[in-house]
Amino acid sequence: MALIDCPECGGLVSSEAKACIHCGFPLLGSEQGEAKYMILLESVPNINAYIISQIAYICPGCEIKRKINNLPCILLTGISLQRAKDMQSELDKLRVKTVISKLQEGTPIEPAKDVLCCPRCKSTAITTGTKGYGLIRGFIGSNKTVNRCGRCGYSWEP
Repeated sequence: MALIDCPECGGLVSSEAKACIHCGFPLLGSEQGEAKYMILLESVPNINAYIISQIAYICPGCEIKRKINNLPCILLTGISLQRAKDMQSELDKLRVKTVISKLQEGTPIEPAKDVLCCPRCKSTAITTGTKGYGLIRGFIGSNKTVNRCGRCGYSWEP
């Protein structure tokens, strides 16, 4: 008996289990070469705290708070078609427009070329501000613009 990753949620389960203990995905008899899909979030009619919390509840682990400002964005990747359809039907109740797309084998998902992303961690949670001042140099260079990553904290000049 060994621990394997669930193909649906990624949780660790026994290799002899009939279904995942985390999400209920059937493990025995499922094909390893099963096609994978992704959910693309296209638009949200009115963004508020309630909608964001509901999307985060429906799609756990999708980091919606980071992604909601850069629409369209990918919510989840590498999921089965049935799970994608279930999530899409729940998101339709919130009037959120989503698209299910099949992942192509061997093609990595890259962020869009025109979207600013962190050079260190490739996150799109970027804020732009001024450099600030320090105790030694004072206000020298304090009016320069810098980009800061909200995920890893890395700062760089544009």
